[in-house]
Amino acid sequence: MRRRAGRNEPCPCGSGKKYKKCCLRRGGAAVSPAAGFPEASYPAAATDPGEGEDGSLAGEAIREVVDRQIRGNDPPETRETFERLVGEGHTEEEARELIALVVAAEIFAIMKTEREFDRSGFVAALRRLPALPEGLEE
Repeated sequence: MRRRAGRNEPCPCGSGKKYKKCCLRRGGAAVSPAAGFPEASYPAAATDPGEGEDGSLAGEAIREVVDRQIRGNDPPETRETFERLVGEGHTEEEARELIALVVAAEIFAIMKTEREFDRSGFVAALRRLPALPEGLEE
């Protein structure tokens, strides 16, 4: 298990801010920049109700995360998963929504357990798609 950043140390999310001015204010769960979480929308999505397609800003923020990961190829496994799912016959929208479920499950786990982003677990969940992430199975 990795050591949590000290209050006056740089935030592990990569924002360039001190931990106390960044992720500590968000509940202490630092998120890797490789996860593609948009800094401005992450805290708002976690706290504000909204009018996204699914009735929430969180849903919109998660879809934006997926789009950023695919466009930026960071992490590359997201684009690889997207291309694999489309190649297997899923529509682009279905592929994005499946990937969004993995992103949402990772965000939930980070917030629930107060742990850091688990890249290897995230990638493993992407590779299992279209099987749903643990806890979301039908």
